[in-house]
Amino acid sequence: ARGKLLGALMAGSTRTAFDEGEQGDLLVLAHHTAVAIEMWRLYTSAEGRAAEQVALARSARMIARAEHSGVLRTIAREGSHLMMGSQFEILLPDAGGDLVCVNAHGPKTGVVLGFKARKGEGLIGRVFDTRQPALVDDVQTAEGSAYVEVDRAADFHAWMAVPMLTEDDCIGVLVAAHPEPALYTQSHLELLSTLADHATGLGADTVVGIEARGFILA
Repeated sequence: ARGKLLGALMAGSTRTAFDEGEQGDLLVLAHHTAVAIEMWRLYTSAEGRAAEQVALARSARMIARAEHSGVLRTIAREGSHLMMGSQFEILLPDAGGDLVCVNAHGPKTGVVLGFKARKGEGLIGRVFDTRQPALVDDVQTAEGSAYVEVDRAADFHAWMAVPMLTEDDCIGVLVAAHPEPALYTQSHLELLSTLADHATGLGADTVVGIEARGFILA
């Protein structure tokens, strides 16, 4: 299909040989099968991109309408959906600089909501301090992981996080985690970064204000 070899189509018989017509028919069938497979792959890819755009559009609409109390909830919900049902978390700094999970969506929300990552500690602290994203195959064994007991309780393995960046500051961290190891790719990390940009679109003052007022948005 399109010059790419996708596989092989095979036929067998008790006869000594197939004639040229039968061989030609098999080649035609192989070509149609290859085209059908490639069309299915393209459709699946397009469908995935469309779902991403819908989710990003929802969060953008929320920000444009300035419904601040619901924006983080929407981003957490859509992020969980886009990341294959992952546990999604939004962590913001408290007065002491520690990062607190003020919003979460997913199967382990009860475990992570309100979780606090101490300032400068673990993978989350590193993402916040360095303003660089992190992607690991298994958070329970990754170098620098500091909250293995929480990860085990929630059955987290695949894990990634991105900073929420303004022009001159980091105002929080987005985290996605999943029980299947090595699930996330660079594409997932880029999508998470886009969601972080949307969340940061609230502005630093608004996000900090939401946290300061004590909103825990389940």
